[in-house]
Amino acid sequence: TGKKVRIHELVGALRTTTGHGELKKQLSKVQKNNKKVEVPLPQVQADRIQRSLAYEATTKDVSKWDQVVQANRRAEHLSFPLYEEKFEPVTTEKFGINFKVHVLIVEPVTCSIVVVESDS
Repeated sequence: TGKKVRIHELVGALRTTTGHGELKKQLSKVQKNNKKVEVPLPQVQADRIQRSLAYEATTKDVSKWDQVVQANRRAEHLSFPLYEEKFEPVTTEKFGINFKVHVLIVEPVTCSIVVVESDS
């Protein structure tokens, strides 16, 4: 019951078959490349690892804002937007610079109008 069967014993039983030599070569390659494949983790553990990696990445991204948040907490007064944009009124001269005037010369069209009166 505790005795292990070896590959060469199994191959020896197949000597009378036609593909014996080919099978023996393939089995010897398998023995040389005896790499074991690890059993995949259960789904619960794999999800837990994935969440912990995502948490670490998110913590790293959020930590970039720590100094900004601390500065805003220390400030006595905040006005929004925090960085005001400079607003300059636009004069008509500055506004007109962005446009180009195109003049189209249209020749007058002659047409005749016929008026029809009805007897009603």
